[in-house]
Amino acid sequence: MNNRKAFEVTGLTRPVQPDRITARMMAPSQPSSIRSSLPVPQSTPVRAASRIISLVSDFQSAATRTPTHRHQTPVVESDLSPQSMRIDPNLFTPTKRARAIVQHLRLTHLPVSPILHAGQLTPTVTHLSPLPSPDEALALPLPPNIEDPDVLRAENDRLRELLLEAQKARSEDHRIIRGQNAQLLLQDVHCSGLQKRLNNKVRQKKQSNVARFLDAGGDRIYTDERYRAAVRADRDAADKKELEQLQRAAVTAASRDRVQWRREQKEARAAENKRAEKRWRDECADAEADGTRPPKRPKRARKEQTPERFSELIEYAEQMSEEKLAELRQATKDSGQGDDRRGAILSTLKKMVVDIDGMDVDETDTELDE
Repeated sequence: MNNRKAFEVTGLTRPVQPDRITARMMAPSQPSSIRSSLPVPQSTPVRAASRIISLVSDFQSAATRTPTHRHQTPVVESDLSPQSMRIDPNLFTPTKRARAIVQHLRLTHLPVSPILHAGQLTPTVTHLSPLPSPDEALALPLPPNIEDPDVLRAENDRLRELLLEAQKARSEDHRIIRGQNAQLLLQDVHCSGLQKRLNNKVRQKKQSNVARFLDAGGDRIYTDERYRAAVRADRDAADKKELEQLQRAAVTAASRDRVQWRREQKEARAAENKRAEKRWRDECADAEADGTRPPKRPKRARKEQTPERFSELIEYAEQMSEEKLAELRQATKDSGQGDDRRGAILSTLKKMVVDIDGMDVDETDTELDE
């Protein structure tokens, strides 16, 4: 019963009662109302593309300037500056790209010096001719119902206000349209890249051994030895590619481990130098208060040499055999992605190197030769 009464108050019953639904009910609530033209703030690439589209649109909609005798000669390619002829295509900064586009479109760098050789020049105007005085007798009479100038002035002011509001609304609509165009532009770039990647996958699939076997007239018979050989060749190629990627990941993990050690050593040296500097300043202050000779400035912390174990680990990762790579893949198959996988690869590498160091010399040399 209570639920039915609540729906009757709101008018959302069956059938709906429009007379119970007021304008206040249909108005959006203040906390959930948006304060921008688009529901969510657009990303940085969309805003950058929107600024470029706005710049080009404003330039195309600008009023054309009256040509003068300075711009009567045809513009040749040699008049363009070297900067405009070679605009850097890698200007990904929105401000620099917009500035380059404006300079290239408006051609503000063209020479504007007067023409020295021309068949005919426009005569110079030294003074303006007098303007005729307006004849009030020719003016149209005022409407019969409006004869007070104050009323006309108030109506003119009101029309100006309406025109200003319309211009603001038009500018806002154009800004929304430019943002949507920028979004569509980025979506088109993304879709084009996606289509290119899909085409590359299809091309790789067509270049596989199974595809070449089928194109040559072979049948997809799973018991056929030739078909099974083609499938086996594709699997071996995919397995080899996966092992190569794993080896590159192992080399990257070992290199990052060395970089991390060097970064930690640098931070430790900086902290030690800071502490030594503070102690020295305190001792100098005490010596100055006692009237004694201040101590010497302490030396900077010595830079430690990078241990050879990092180079050995990188070298081992670069020279791993297929058997060791398969062992590494088996050990890190459930390690996840990202930093977790990188950490698992690094720990497994260190364990494998320790196992090799623990062997006899003859066994180590034999395994490295393999």
